Amino acid sequence: QQFDGGRMAAVHIVVHLFLAFVRLWAADGQQFDGVVRPVEDGSYEAYMIPPNVSNHASFLEILPSGDLVLAWFSGAGEGTSNCSIVVTKLLEGSELWPEAIPVSWRVGFSNQNPVLLRDSKTGLLYLFHSQQPASGGEELAHIWMLHSTDEGVTWSTPTLLFDANGIFDRNRIILSLTGSWVYPLYYSCK
Repeated sequence: QQFDGGRMAAVHIVVHLFLAFVRLWAADGQQFDGVVRPVEDGSYEAYMIPPNVSNHASFLEILPSGDLVLAWFSGAGEGTSNCSIVVTKLLEGSELWPEAIPVSWRVGFSNQNPVLLRDSKTGLLYLFHSQQPASGGEELAHIWMLHSTDEGVTWSTPTLLFDANGIFDRNRIILSLTGSWVYPLYYSCK
């Protein structure tokens, strides 16, 4: 059985993100190498190479080309300084996810909860995420945004989008029938 990289196969991919120490304890022979492998149930899985000890909140976007873009946050721990948003991209037809690269980080802050959206009107690939002061708690979080003009190969400098304290994201942005965006957010206040 061979992974064809197509859109339908992409729907069946199960991407596993594990903490770095789990990689050392993998007793069942799983290889953390980013290679897409078939599973007995007909789906596919890839064990990603974790950039840091703590990896969480993965988000997958399928591009019109069939490429897959995956983002998550990675650092020493959730809410810690220098926790970054990392991105990797599986090209259509490829069987190997490249190592993830950091695209948004800030000293003294923790970046979390990436949300990807490709705007079909502009062709831009957006990445939104929350950012809070390290060890400051969610009630001080804001929403930041960056974009890619080349389908996730390079990214703009992150900019502040919503500066209301305690604002957090996590869910997919919904495109309404009128073309407007519905961006689910929540507030975490004391």
